[in-house]
Amino acid sequence: MRRTAEGLAIGPATTIAEIAARSDLPACLTQGARAIGSPQIRNLATLGGNVCNASPCGDTLSALVALEASFVLQSRAGTRTVPAERFFTGPKKTVLAAGELLVEIRIPASRLAGRSAFRMIGKRNGQVISQVNAAVWLAVQGGVVREVRAAVGSVAPVPLRLSGTERLLAGKAVAKLDLPAVLASVDAEIAPISDVRASLEYRRLVTRSLFADALAEAAGI
Repeated sequence: MRRTAEGLAIGPATTIAEIAARSDLPACLTQGARAIGSPQIRNLATLGGNVCNASPCGDTLSALVALEASFVLQSRAGTRTVPAERFFTGPKKTVLAAGELLVEIRIPASRLAGRSAFRMIGKRNGQVISQVNAAVWLAVQGGVVREVRAAVGSVAPVPLRLSGTERLLAGKAVAKLDLPAVLASVDAEIAPISDVRASLEYRRLVTRSLFADALAEAAGI
């Protein structure tokens, strides 16, 4: 990991354990890293592996989308940069072409400021795949939400940015947030399914709760 004039550049072989241990990274990313597997798994697993595995429930993916991360892809044909929210095309599917590698994850300097938070839920406290996860990043000035980015995982075919909910929150006073309206917007944007880990009804219920908790932490309330 290295700081640049544009923000933060992370090598894809950086371990999840290293990210989880850092205190100088956005909270949503470190919290997401800490939710992955066990200490043994985190010591071997990498951020690039979590990204390229492209599971909708990956615990760093919603955080990276919320942080407006971009992925640098390289092949013999050249180099291109793809925003995180456009990188994933479906469960376990990405825009990576044959012979193309993820060589860097970039987080813009503007997202290294502000406050953020991550929440997830699974069937037990450790070594579990998320049934739902949520990440929120906020820039609050004078008690007003000036900028917001939010994303959820395991409730759509890809890690999902909540653009409509962001628009609803932007410009609002933190002390006067209409939480029922915000959560109704979250519910309208997600498209969960039932599978062996959770029903769609359960996912809808807990997405609202997790988003509310992450929003409260990021907003400092």
